Amino acid sequence: MKRVDGELAVSRALGDFQFKDAGRAPEATKVTSLPDVSVHARDDRDQFLVLACDGIWDVMSNEVKHCALLCVVRGHANIGLLASLCVGGGQR
Repeated sequence: MKRVDGELAVSRALGDFQFKDAGRAPEATKVTSLPDVSVHARDDRDQFLVLACDGIWDVMSNEVKHCALLCVVRGHANIGLLASLCVGGGQR
C-alpha cells in the first residue's frame, strides 16, 4: 500500500495538516483536496457510471461491481447488500 511519508495510507482533503504547507498552492502539497479529473467519452454500450471513492477499486474488480449493480437494478438485491460488499472487501 502506498503511503505519504510512511504514515498516511490515503490522501484526504480535510485534516492531516502535517502533510500540508500553507505557503504552497494546494496542488503542490503532499495531501490536497484538488481532485484528479478524467474525461472519458461515453457510448450506447455503457450501462453504468460509478462515482465512488478510490477504495472501491481496491476491493472489487470491474466484473464484480458490474454484476452487483445489475442485481440491484434488476431488483434481485438491494443497495445495502452492494454497500456491504464494498465495505466487507468484496471479491477481486
